[in-house]
Amino acid sequence: MKILIVCFAVVFALLSGCAATPVAVSEAKYVPLLDTASPSLSQPASNKAQITIVRGESAGFVFCGAVLSLGNKPFADIGSSQKSVFYLARGHYAVYAELGENSPCAVTRYTWDLDVSDTTPEVWNLLFQEGVMNISPANNEAKYGR
Repeated sequence: MKILIVCFAVVFALLSGCAATPVAVSEAKYVPLLDTASPSLSQPASNKAQITIVRGESAGFVFCGAVLSLGNKPFADIGSSQKSVFYLARGHYAVYAELGENSPCAVTRYTWDLDVSDTTPEVWNLLFQEGVMNISPANNEAKYGR
């Protein structure tokens, strides 16, 4: 019984609201796009913006992988301190971030409305904090997204 209580306490501590820390783009490990991703997402072009999503570091959600999707098509699976780079043409997109199938975490799906209006590279932080997933600009001068 004591072992069960200790195990429960450890799991609770790992999954509770630990503060997430943003990770610098240069320090995040690059992960390639999924095989199921549209080939156009990996092809830079003069009419496309480079989008980089950097997953922050959080002890409480270290085992929670985040799957990024455009529509219903997954294109990246990023873990703690990792980054995904993709390219989008001008337009409006709904980007979804949710947990992988085998994730032990209970975090809801996050919808990110992204308006790509120019070809300026843009960096975004993906952070887990207190059971909530959030994508926000890595700087205060973001030109699009919310």
